[in-house]
Amino acid sequence: MFMKVNKKISAVVVFAVLSLILAAIIFNLPKTGNQQTKTTKPIQPQIDIQAQMNWPMFRGGQSLLGTATGSMPDSLQLLWKFKTGGEIKSSPVVEDNLVFVGSADANVYAVDVETGQEVWSFQTGDAVEATPCVIEGGVYVGSSDNFLYALDANSGQLKFKHETNGQILGAANWTRSPDGNSIWILVGSYDNILYCLDSTNGQLMWKYETANYINGSPAVGK
Repeated sequence: MFMKVNKKISAVVVFAVLSLILAAIIFNLPKTGNQQTKTTKPIQPQIDIQAQMNWPMFRGGQSLLGTATGSMPDSLQLLWKFKTGGEIKSSPVVEDNLVFVGSADANVYAVDVETGQEVWSFQTGDAVEATPCVIEGGVYVGSSDNFLYALDANSGQLKFKHETNGQILGAANWTRSPDGNSIWILVGSYDNILYCLDSTNGQLMWKYETANYINGSPAVGK
């Protein structure tokens, strides 16, 4: 009698456990009405280009935070490639559907962001390793020939150039003048000096001498 009772209890316990497992499975099924569940590949999120269309300078902004809004897909596809006459150490920047980048072939290039076609190029006197800075229609970029160049963003025409006593390998930055009416360009040189120039004509506003060469980009706090 004892054995029969135990067998009955065991059968009840097993049935109860199976019932709980089945209930859990049914409860966690997606509630899709009468639709059949079918396995599909996850949809890749598209690049949210509306969130941030431009990346106009080294690390994206004056504070050099290097962060961007928007999302990226899990895998990327090549849209185009653009070949220069030398290696590229300059980081590309994007403004108003144009990609700006320097090359060891001494040129600064503007490339259409959608097609990869060259829009214009400007030749300096030596390799361009610095990342361009684009602000209010101007492209400001240093070269290994010791000059900072100010170019028109749409045409590539030279606005002015400012000579230092050393190569300029770091990216330029910008800030507003104390009265808020002008844009000033900040750039360091291998002559140990940080320069502040008026963006319209290259006039020297001030300079600061450090104890060593300046290879990096100055950051501007807000």
